[in-house]
Amino acid sequence: MDHEYVDTEHILLGLFESGGVGATALQFMDVDLARAADLVKSAVKSGPPEPTRGPDLPYTSRSKRVLELAMKEARDMNHSYVGTEHLLLGLIGEGQGLAAQVLDSLGVQLEKAREQVLAIISAEPAVVSSPANPAQRRVREVVAPPPDELPVAIDLTLRYGNGAVVRRSFTNRRDTTQFLDSI
Repeated sequence: MDHEYVDTEHILLGLFESGGVGATALQFMDVDLARAADLVKSAVKSGPPEPTRGPDLPYTSRSKRVLELAMKEARDMNHSYVGTEHLLLGLIGEGQGLAAQVLDSLGVQLEKAREQVLAIISAEPAVVSSPANPAQRRVREVVAPPPDELPVAIDLTLRYGNGAVVRRSFTNRRDTTQFLDSI
């Protein structure tokens, strides 16, 4: 966007493009990522092109706060890395920046996003509060695919002991198997 800084909106746009758990959680929450990106871009003007700008841009105080909150979310989940899922929660938790405003306008709430992230990571049904009685908890059903239907996408997340994360998407079983055999 030709800006001389990294702010919350830049982190959010990068999250949309990542294809990671954060973007997936938003999609599972029925957020249209393209529409959300348009909302961000329409709220912020591009800066003047600066050919001499270096590759390292300073972070705003809000974006630094997002990173701190993301690290806290990662620690709270006992993760040894900060991924897009933690960044998403940090963006929402920061509450003031443009990213938080856009997500709020789309109905994204911190607890719902955290529940969705945990459901994706654990691949188990999400536990949600009853709207009528927040103390009453229920398990959201997991919908099983039809037995005769093939998946349209296979998304893999590989997590290594050193904190590295590799995410790959495939459209068929053969390519997925070849990739897994190569590691």
